[in-house]
Amino acid sequence: MKPAALSISVLAAVVMLLLSASVHMNSQAARRTTPRGNDLSADLIESQKEQIRRLTEQLSSLQHGAVVSHPDREFDVSRSRSGPTTGMGIDWHSPPKDHPAPKVVVGLGEVESTHTCYGRTYNKDYWIENTCMYHNMLYDVSKDEFVYVAHSEATAKKLRDSGDLVVSTYPQGFSARVGPVLEEGKLAPTVITREEAKSRFGDKAVVELSNVHTIYESYNAENFGHFLTDELYPAFSALSSFDRVEPDVQLLRRPTKTKWRYSCDWQVANWGEGQGKKCDLNYEMLTPLMSTNPVDKLREYSTSLLKKHVPADKQAGAVLQFRVAVSGFGMLADHCDDPTTHGRRIGSDTQPVHHNCNRGRQLQLINFKKWTMHMIGLDPNLQPKKQRVLIWDRAASDYKANRKVKGLPELKARIEKELKVEVMLYEQWLGKPAKYQLETMAMSTVFVTGVGSGSHIGWYLPRGGTMVRVCNQNAEPTHMEWHIMNYMPHFQVEYVEANQGLFDQEEVMAYVTAGLNRYALENNLPLVA
Repeated sequence: MKPAALSISVLAAVVMLLLSASVHMNSQAARRTTPRGNDLSADLIESQKEQIRRLTEQLSSLQHGAVVSHPDREFDVSRSRSGPTTGMGIDWHSPPKDHPAPKVVVGLGEVESTHTCYGRTYNKDYWIENTCMYHNMLYDVSKDEFVYVAHSEATAKKLRDSGDLVVSTYPQGFSARVGPVLEEGKLAPTVITREEAKSRFGDKAVVELSNVHTIYESYNAENFGHFLTDELYPAFSALSSFDRVEPDVQLLRRPTKTKWRYSCDWQVANWGEGQGKKCDLNYEMLTPLMSTNPVDKLREYSTSLLKKHVPADKQAGAVLQFRVAVSGFGMLADHCDDPTTHGRRIGSDTQPVHHNCNRGRQLQLINFKKWTMHMIGLDPNLQPKKQRVLIWDRAASDYKANRKVKGLPELKARIEKELKVEVMLYEQWLGKPAKYQLETMAMSTVFVTGVGSGSHIGWYLPRGGTMVRVCNQNAEPTHMEWHIMNYMPHFQVEYVEANQGLFDQEEVMAYVTAGLNRYALENNLPLVA
């Protein structure tokens, strides 16, 4: 019997037992009353009725394809796309909520902001580690100012003094070390009282936005790996922590005036327009992994909304009202404060390197994979029934050609000959849509790769898969990016050194064989030789 059918049978049996017990107690209660006439078992009977009601609801949900939600487990996406399922607050398969279109009113009315924040410390740069969800936060478009409306002056003063609302819009770590920590990356809403809000915005146009918005600054978006780990993953982490991952979330970039080193704006200014085209390509191709809306810049987005929804004579002083806004990416990327320098440092017995950023994030890492697969139209639980080895053979023309590993075509031929499994070798995904890339990876059980951006597609290996990372020692340390790869819960990672691009083929063959057999044993497939 399948697990779902078994669950329905068990629940049905429990409901029948409780019904029988309830009937028996009702008949007994008629003969057992106190001198006042009160039923001694009335409370127990009511309790039984409540249990029956809840179990009946669960039984009905299971019969209609739903899954009883458990907040500490993986998303259950085993149902068809038409059947509703839930997990960690996300409704996977029902159509997205039809959030009302932006609504324009004149005058703010009785508006009060609220917030839920976590992660802040009591250090000087406390705001770097804080993440917040704001309700009814305002944005004064003309002044480029976020405004939080407090209930009273006492509340406003406390919030101003504590700094509880202040967050970092960009991820820290390696990306911050290459330049100063930018105060401009601080989102610190101006806190005013309801009375001050009425005085300031009482006759202004207010654009009410009902869908979720997240406000951040992008880092190195021209790079596939960084786009996943420094843009989409922290957005998912922030939103899912508040149970607000929704398909139509609006991602809003808030660029700093001082161009943040290695951001797209910095790269265009320092490396040329070609970098900007790479960024644009990734935004077009990869944003649909997270949202049905394109990423926009805060000022351009706001100005566009005013032009579209507010009469010209009412646009001066108009404000946006975010029903839900989320921000604070400081510690939510893959590296946090990055003591490993992006996995380049592993430490020694006398100088150990500790990295706890991704410890305990395993559910988050796997659920990010599942959500992005779901958004692109793939089955998040895809488990191939046929083994395949995928090999990334970095093109010699790559701009980081010093990372190139040699001898991979020969490895492909040997695997096919000795292990009798399909091997797919590719140089780059140029021109291939995101769905094709993710599906190709998800349908492979072993991934042989170099280090760097292209290796991050391995995030989409199926459960039980294996990643063999071959690193040219003359370019980067062998364990580069261990800070995230070593914490992935659904595949095994192995590392192989290469000198001048040459690696020990026997060592790689041993890892590939072990990986194929690992997947075979976990998925009831035949073992390889």
